Amino acid sequence: VATLQTTAGAAFAVRIRGDLLALMNGSSRILYLIGIVLTTLFHGSYLGYICAYVGADVVVGITAIVSANRSIPLRWNSNIRAWLHSAGSAIPLGGIQVAGSIYTWVDSILLSTLRSSVELGFYSIAINVINLAGTLPGFLMQALIPSLVNAESHERERLLNRAAYVLFCIGAPLAAGGIVLRTDIVVAIAGPRFLPATTPLAILLVTLPVSFVQMTLGYTSVAIDRYRPLVAVVFGML
Repeated sequence: VATLQTTAGAAFAVRIRGDLLALMNGSSRILYLIGIVLTTLFHGSYLGYICAYVGADVVVGITAIVSANRSIPLRWNSNIRAWLHSAGSAIPLGGIQVAGSIYTWVDSILLSTLRSSVELGFYSIAINVINLAGTLPGFLMQALIPSLVNAESHERERLLNRAAYVLFCIGAPLAAGGIVLRTDIVVAIAGPRFLPATTPLAILLVTLPVSFVQMTLGYTSVAIDRYRPLVAVVFGML
């Protein structure tokens, strides 16, 4: 199902249809929420929540691939050379994504081993706020990828600099405002019992401006097929 959604998402991105990507992701979340509510009302077990998650993805995945096929016809390609070429392009990028995913969650895993579950709860509140804020650069950069792919070098440079400037101007005030309002954010999300989460939240918020610019460079490297040197960088960072 994830493969169907990813394939459809790539087709929508090529056609610069960010509205369809947003609709696809939003529909999946809404269906999942409906499943959670129904499972809760009928006192279902944890399997009900799992089924709600999988069911929402199945419905949205099938709908998305049918819609994408109308825009870009999907056909099976039996050309082995083309498969090998695609694999050669995909494996380094996949390695970057795997390392990035590990980097995102390894701190919580280590904390669960080294510290108490209470401290893990405080940290989880903080890191989830950061992860939510970290989705913002993707909205802009996914919309820019087709333009970056097709642009001449001078125009690509202009787009990159503009995107980095805009995202830094978003990330810096977001970090500063979050630090000032960290107590209100934690209380609104989790209640006063989780106030110790304000300290890790303030520390993590400092990374937002830098990570926003980093994501700009990462998306651009993929768009211009210069991402392979990033494999060493990402694993070194990990």
